[in-house]
Amino acid sequence: GYSESKTRAASFYVNGGYAYDNRYLLDFNYRSDGASMFGTNNRFRNTWSVGLGWNIHNEAFMEGTQLFQLLKLRGSVGNPGNQNFAAYQAFSTYSFTHWMSNVFGTGVILEGLGNPDLTWQETINYNLGLDVTMFNNHLNITFDYFRKNTDPLLAVITTPSSLGVKSVVMNAGEQNTNGVEATIKVSPIYRPEEGILWNISLNGRHSKSKYANIGNSLSGMNEQNKNIPASTTRYYDGGSPTAIWAVRSAGIDPATGQELFIKKDGTYSFTYDVNDEVVLGDTEPKLEGVIGTTLYYKGFSFGCYFRYRLGGQVFNDALFNKVENISLTDVEYNQDKRALYDRWTTPGQNAQYKGISLIQKTEKSSRFVMDENTLSGESFNVGYEFTQPFIKRAGLSALTLQANMNDIFRISSVKSERGIDYPFARTVSFSLSATF
Repeated sequence: GYSESKTRAASFYVNGGYAYDNRYLLDFNYRSDGASMFGTNNRFRNTWSVGLGWNIHNEAFMEGTQLFQLLKLRGSVGNPGNQNFAAYQAFSTYSFTHWMSNVFGTGVILEGLGNPDLTWQETINYNLGLDVTMFNNHLNITFDYFRKNTDPLLAVITTPSSLGVKSVVMNAGEQNTNGVEATIKVSPIYRPEEGILWNISLNGRHSKSKYANIGNSLSGMNEQNKNIPASTTRYYDGGSPTAIWAVRSAGIDPATGQELFIKKDGTYSFTYDVNDEVVLGDTEPKLEGVIGTTLYYKGFSFGCYFRYRLGGQVFNDALFNKVENISLTDVEYNQDKRALYDRWTTPGQNAQYKGISLIQKTEKSSRFVMDENTLSGESFNVGYEFTQPFIKRAGLSALTLQANMNDIFRISSVKSERGIDYPFARTVSFSLSATF
């Protein structure tokens, strides 16, 4: 086997900035970027950004007040561009086939259909922010409101089998995102001249995205995803890119052990109909962020950060694939113990899962959509920087000892295994740094 991925890019840019009296700030940049990943008719795209800032605390009317050490209003707008795509997505490519030979040698088939009009994703970012430092650096507040408009999107469009290829990459629709982010940092102890600092910080973020101007261009992909087990993503105007689509369920019928579905019109049926899909949740949390604290004391340092996610939902793949959708070949592998203990067995039993069957297929329903709230130990570190006289006598200018731990624990409201295929990675490291 052999594969190749080669890309080429060229960039021309100009950057600039200006500050007047440390009160009014201006930054700008303009770029012209070309990349081989895009169609021959749209090789180059211009990207740009402009940012303005106002240091209000340096204004004359703020003189004499000691309340603010920093009061800054800022705003920016720009198009950052995106080249993170496959090397040959705009080219028609062919692959050799060992099963399609002729008198001239090995045959080739069309592997990917090219699109010379394929253009870059263009995202316009808007940001309005406020930075505040008060009470002799004991309180820091950062607030940002942002809006992102990506137009056009890049999409892989499913094509009819008569074309000879399964899909083609093209531009379709747009995506709009609005959100806010805020960080509050409190320093109960702030004595940097003595090497003593203690900070406590809280960060929070909320955002919401939706598609627009897609129309029917992705209808083929929607139909394809409806038939893929555990695929809950759909593409509709006004829909969220992180929405979970599935059929509502009334639970397991105690008399028969079969699942009872709720149709769009509110009626009940034992027959699953993919056209009864509705939005049952969203994997994007309503609020997420980091809580942390850092302590510095005369060379000693300690820090810990916890990441939280609140208000989102998740489709529990572990229950879907290891409790009900168990085939004859799967029984030899590790299964969820709830497949034995929590499934329906006798008439009249109230159970969360269907009766055991190796031939009946379980479809996507609201039984597997769960509220997910998580708290994880994202980062812990402890260190010490030696400042004793023996450091100089040993010919060293600095000597530091550091220990780090990442993703040490994770607590979730959803009980779902990761297994040995995709386990949680816990990392512990130690380092000794010497500078001569």
